[in-house]
Amino acid sequence: MNILFVLEYFPPHIGGVEKFFDNLSKELAKRGHSVSIYTTLVPNSERYEESEGRKIYRQPTLSRHTFPLRGFVPIAKLAKHADIIHTTTYSAAGSTALSRIFTSKPTVITVHEIWDRLWFEFENPISAAVNWFLETMICMVFKKSFITCPSEYTKIALIKKNVPEKNITVIPHGVEHQFYHSGVKPSYNWGFPTYFYMGRPGISKGIEYLLKAVPLITKEIPEAKLVMRMGKSPKSMYTKYIQMIKDLGIEKNVVLLEPIYDQKTNAETFRSVDCVCVPSLSEGFCFSAVEAQACGIPVIASLAGSLPEVVGGGRFVPPRSSEAIAKEVVSLLKDDPERKVLGKAGADFVKRFTWEYSIKQYITLYEKMMGEKI
Repeated sequence: MNILFVLEYFPPHIGGVEKFFDNLSKELAKRGHSVSIYTTLVPNSERYEESEGRKIYRQPTLSRHTFPLRGFVPIAKLAKHADIIHTTTYSAAGSTALSRIFTSKPTVITVHEIWDRLWFEFENPISAAVNWFLETMICMVFKKSFITCPSEYTKIALIKKNVPEKNITVIPHGVEHQFYHSGVKPSYNWGFPTYFYMGRPGISKGIEYLLKAVPLITKEIPEAKLVMRMGKSPKSMYTKYIQMIKDLGIEKNVVLLEPIYDQKTNAETFRSVDCVCVPSLSEGFCFSAVEAQACGIPVIASLAGSLPEVVGGGRFVPPRSSEAIAKEVVSLLKDDPERKVLGKAGADFVKRFTWEYSIKQYITLYEKMMGEKI
């Protein structure tokens, strides 16, 4: 099959969506499928490159919002040679929708999560209203297309947006178990108790609640430190959290690591910490939670989004509660046997998330798309 991916971001840009499409496209290419990717030009990337059997085209844009206007004509040209178009929310969906004016090919959109009214909590009223409207329009435009999502949580949210359930297929993401497992050698020997955050500084990640928990944890365990491998994009949010660390006076209690898009390095870092914190307010899947468990590390996660579906070795806390985060971190850092029990439970639980299963499901879906149209 000839498959064209239309994506807002792609590695080296860091994020869970990027990781998913990187792995999916690589595995499809390994199986002999022709794979092309159209995405935005980001720092440390080239306008065109061929990587691991994939042709990658990158479009310079002034912002993510201009991607649809600049990209839909080139996408339409590439689509002429494709059997399948696979896109995702948000701006990439707009590009794909506009390109369909010129070409009609079977299209699938992967929706990782739906924020709906959460937009009005995360952003100012005008920006929230615009993004809520765009999200609603995407659901409307693609409601008759093939739609995939990585969790039941996202499926339910799509149905609430009036997307027909029969058009939605839940396909969980996979984990590179060859990298993430309990036998990985730790890369750090900290010499003090550690709790870890890894991910983007996104507005839905709840990082402010984790940072506010640091003084509470330090009061109980003075030597404990928060280790963070936090992405630097969006820059405004990264800057906000760095300033927050200073304002809270917790610079000596936080260790900042450079964000790295390398599976081996990240697995070794997971194995170096005592527990992982996922304070998100919404998640469509959450690679960091699943990868940490695969490494045998217990997870403290918000009872929000898809996290109850993907965390089987850890403890849950109410969203937006720094006090609850602090309580569970202190409890686990003081209880080595419990950490081992939860770590083993999590490692067993996430064995169900494999790329082999995910890829098979997508290939089956693509074959169905070539044989029929919803």
